[in-house]
Amino acid sequence: MTKHKDLSLEGLRGLASLSVVLAHVLFVYFPYLTSLRKPYNNPVPKTLVDAVLIYPPFRLFYAADAAVLIFMVLSGYVLMAKFYKTQSPETLETAATKRYVRLVLPAFASVLFAWAILSSGLMANQLARTLNTAGWPVHYYTEPVSFLNAVLNGLFMAPLFGDSSINGPLWTLQTELLGSILLFASYALFGRRSLLLMCAWFLFFANILGGKQPHVLYYLGLLAGSLLHVVTPWLKAKPLVSSIFVGLGLIGVMADYSSLYSPLLSMPLPNLQTVGPDFNANKVLFWQAIGAVSLVAGVLGAGWFARILASPIPAYLGRISFAVYLLHMPLIMSLAFWGLLAGRKMGLGYLGSVTVSFTLFMALLVVLAELFTRFVDSPSIKLADRTAAKLTRQKAPEPVDASATASAVDERKAA
Repeated sequence: MTKHKDLSLEGLRGLASLSVVLAHVLFVYFPYLTSLRKPYNNPVPKTLVDAVLIYPPFRLFYAADAAVLIFMVLSGYVLMAKFYKTQSPETLETAATKRYVRLVLPAFASVLFAWAILSSGLMANQLARTLNTAGWPVHYYTEPVSFLNAVLNGLFMAPLFGDSSINGPLWTLQTELLGSILLFASYALFGRRSLLLMCAWFLFFANILGGKQPHVLYYLGLLAGSLLHVVTPWLKAKPLVSSIFVGLGLIGVMADYSSLYSPLLSMPLPNLQTVGPDFNANKVLFWQAIGAVSLVAGVLGAGWFARILASPIPAYLGRISFAVYLLHMPLIMSLAFWGLLAGRKMGLGYLGSVTVSFTLFMALLVVLAELFTRFVDSPSIKLADRTAAKLTRQKAPEPVDASATASAVDERKAA
């Protein structure tokens, strides 16, 4: 894989992370935008802004669930890059050994960040109704959290049991951690002998981990991403087909409950109960998963799209994407609401207050994400490398630089 292609995957991850952030902050300011994600009775827009943002292609900007599926597909592809290149089980052992340290230490730091804001009294989400925003934020941070509980949450409860009570986006950490370990184990057992057996093994345990619910689609995203290696040469040889995948992917990740998608939502999907999930229970997530796989496949073969994603802004967002993802919710629940309150006290209208709030929030998020990447995420990667080297008795790899290729993405951004 070339440097250019690596940067395109980084860029896609960065834009997906931004989509999650925009979803959560826009859902605070403009609750009308959630009406196509989960239908409500007679919703009405608050302003002209949300009346416009509800339509495509703007829905791409806040397709949070689809963005998480894109994360999973990208992780599956990146994590298995070394194995497909070398066919060496040792690469799987090394990757599995470093996985907990690489994912959990930054997540743990984000939990302590949220705990510090909460303990200092700076959480302002209880102002939601007073400020005329969406009401759902008031259900967060209603009780104090002890330092011990924060430590336990960050190190164990969030990564192993999916407890996201202190930092909401960490619900994905369990899927990412357990799913990637399952992927390594499946490839280690069957990857060099039979991809069919490997898939069967993965699907069996993913179904259990996913509770036999449509949530299993997040695990399947990891598997699908890894299998894209099989068709990557074909995709590169078929740029027109890959471009079609890009288009279909963009359509798929925007799937919602609007009339635009009624033909897809009217189609019956596989119902595997009682042995598995009934995908009809969440048709939107199903089509978003199809879109996520299609979009990543398109990036691998459509050079024009890869070049867009490899441009400086998406690539930079990719570099700080994990930090952005981990830090944004505590900042929304504090700074975003304080910004709204400041706008109100300045005598601004609702949109003026939103502008002040959003500007402050995004500026501080980028600054903190840069610092977090340098002083938390990167050291965590290095510690994970040393841990894996020690446990597997291998020489620790040299620090990666900005020009590193496939292995750098594996080490830095498969999260």
